Amino acid sequence: MSNLMHRTRGLVMLLMTLLGTAQTAMAQSRTNSKERQSSDVGQSVNGASQVRLQDAFERVYLVREPTVVGDRLTGIRASDGTIVDLPIEEVTRIQRRGSAVWTGAKIGGAIGFVGGAVALGAYASSAGGEVGEATLIGGLAGGLVGVALGAAIAAPFRRWTTTYRAPRVTPVITGQMAGFQLQF
Repeated sequence: MSNLMHRTRGLVMLLMTLLGTAQTAMAQSRTNSKERQSSDVGQSVNGASQVRLQDAFERVYLVREPTVVGDRLTGIRASDGTIVDLPIEEVTRIQRRGSAVWTGAKIGGAIGFVGGAVALGAYASSAGGEVGEATLIGGLAGGLVGVALGAAIAAPFRRWTTTYRAPRVTPVITGQMAGFQLQF
């Protein structure tokens, strides 16, 4: 009987040690996750004069002079000048104003490449020249012109670019499974 009690006590001690280690690891993981989230949010607002924030309740704030202090994000609401002070855990998305130059350059380059390739290929075909080489040259020349024109046309346009999105956990319940889906 004494041997059984000794073994049971040993198992209980082992389980308590493992449980304590698991709880410590989970607490440390939560701390590291909060520090990482604070760092990500800080990098997203660093140097920005104005950002658009979304909180956990889907409210959107246009904030001037955003700063991260500890585990809070503060700034001045653009609409009425009041102070916005949010815990970082409640921030689900941060957007900054960005330029549409690269988008315009990509679209212009693609359109210019196709247009130049078709035009010079058709001209070479009707003149009895080498169609493949003319198509490639026309595509490259048209693409370069398209990149320049697309970038120039898109330069004055500004758009919001998402620089931070908090990971979300969504419950998934179907006929075959139940669980959670993480979205980053």
